[in-house]
Amino acid sequence: MWKFLILYLLLNSLFFLPRYILERKNSSFFPWKGLVEGALPQRIQYLINRFNYDIFRVSSDLFWIVGLVLVFHLKVPTIYVFIPLFLLWAYHLYYHIFENIYKVEPLFYRDFLLLKTGAQLFFRELTLTNVAIFFGVIVVGMGFYYLLDAILELGRNIDFPLWLKTGFGGITLMTIYSLFIYNYKAYGKIVFPWSIQSLWRNIRQSISTKKYMEQFDFKKLSAHRPYQNIRLRRRPNIYFIPIESYGKILLTHPGLKDDYRRFIPRVQQSMEEGGWSVASHLSTAPITGGASWVSYTTALFGFDIKDQGTYLTLLNKEEIREYQHLMRWFQQQGYRNFRLAPIAGFKDMKIPWDTYRDFYAIDEWIKYEQMNYGGALYGFGPCPPDQFSLYFAKNHIKGQGAAPFFLFFITQNSHSPFTPPYQVAQDWRQLAKGTQYTNATSSSIFVQPKLPDYAKAIQYQLSFLGDFIVKEGTANDIFVLIGDHQPPTFPTEKDGMETPIHIISKDRDFVRNFGEYGFTQGLLADIATPPMKHQGFFSMFVRELARSYGVKGSEIPPYRREGEGFFE
Repeated sequence: MWKFLILYLLLNSLFFLPRYILERKNSSFFPWKGLVEGALPQRIQYLINRFNYDIFRVSSDLFWIVGLVLVFHLKVPTIYVFIPLFLLWAYHLYYHIFENIYKVEPLFYRDFLLLKTGAQLFFRELTLTNVAIFFGVIVVGMGFYYLLDAILELGRNIDFPLWLKTGFGGITLMTIYSLFIYNYKAYGKIVFPWSIQSLWRNIRQSISTKKYMEQFDFKKLSAHRPYQNIRLRRRPNIYFIPIESYGKILLTHPGLKDDYRRFIPRVQQSMEEGGWSVASHLSTAPITGGASWVSYTTALFGFDIKDQGTYLTLLNKEEIREYQHLMRWFQQQGYRNFRLAPIAGFKDMKIPWDTYRDFYAIDEWIKYEQMNYGGALYGFGPCPPDQFSLYFAKNHIKGQGAAPFFLFFITQNSHSPFTPPYQVAQDWRQLAKGTQYTNATSSSIFVQPKLPDYAKAIQYQLSFLGDFIVKEGTANDIFVLIGDHQPPTFPTEKDGMETPIHIISKDRDFVRNFGEYGFTQGLLADIATPPMKHQGFFSMFVRELARSYGVKGSEIPPYRREGEGFFE
């Protein structure tokens, strides 16, 4: 009997061990405090639903499937029991990894592209880590099977004592209670979770989201042109630069905030000495931890893209090609729109460049293949140093004589696992020739990120951007630096979804006007001021361009903090 119990508990722990590993810095291995401290009702509640991600929980799926086989003496081959249980374990793994990273309930409809892209990256990167993971999954599967086989074989030959049957009865009641009371609300935190119920909920919600998107009035969206009649008498060049993983956590985390607050004034001083004015704020992103495209598209399009499912639906709709988002509006103002895409790993991946071109109103891509880059590559992607990429793009645009222009570039070197260059090069061209300034390491997405590396990555981003603005910026340039989302892994639920946003220009009056929306002067955002939202950026930015640079008599459009509200 004891061998049966030990093997069963070992198999049961496999359902909860991955999440504990992910949350080990914030969770106790054994949650004894919640069981012995506090009032009795709180301790009872702790037995049912708790935020501590320990392994001392019960998989209701495993308990019921194995229990039914043993109670009714079903002579079924182990493989028939193994297949559904292993698939439920795989779903359980997917759920907890995605919830840990993105801090939202996983949904197949929006996560499909991320899963597909992750699989492509996994099989494209032939590294020791990937090989180890591949064989690790095989070993886990085989171990799962043999454990289950041993449990079923032992269980069929055991006459369980009364005290153990009583315990099984109590667990049965708790699994039923959780099925109808808690699980649909807090699957990730429940002590008696049903993976099959969460899976069914995920499928139903995915179908519901798909039907909702199919019923949306896309003709109304394509005909929406609130800024059609606004014309600019002066057309400044625009740099729209989302900074990867640039989150509010830098202002609040005990291990980050002091260094960040000491570092920021140095960058700000350099800009001010160069004649630049800066205003900063916090903006609430629609997502966190990843899926950057959902975030920056929300800012550019002026409404809450919400999630991956919404994004994918919009991406493939013909009507969206007529929608007047920010880049299309600039295109209609006579701007030439450039999109910088320096990732070196696109060669073996099928990328729908034309689809993205029409979606974002891009006139010209600037890709890695054009750069003739021979230096070290960094991190996820992998990519050249962002400093090299941005300087190359500016030289390319300058060589074409494009004016005015809009340059869209999401930085890459602060992507997890945070392996940026050591420092900013004095001459960006030096970076293409060797590794003097480099810190190139594995680009595997499975490397566990470290907090000090994240801090260095963000400092590198702000350093090279400050260097570029001071050296290359002109009086006719406006820079928008905005965080796409909080970094993965480090934030907790209480850290929120806000990211810094900076408006930078030599036009002091233009920058000062953003104080109306809660911006403060300088590079340091005020965490005490209520944040704006990413979907409010479009209307705010056009409003201030019209106020400062619109032709005489131009209307000043309203600020829409909540965005256009197409999906309400």
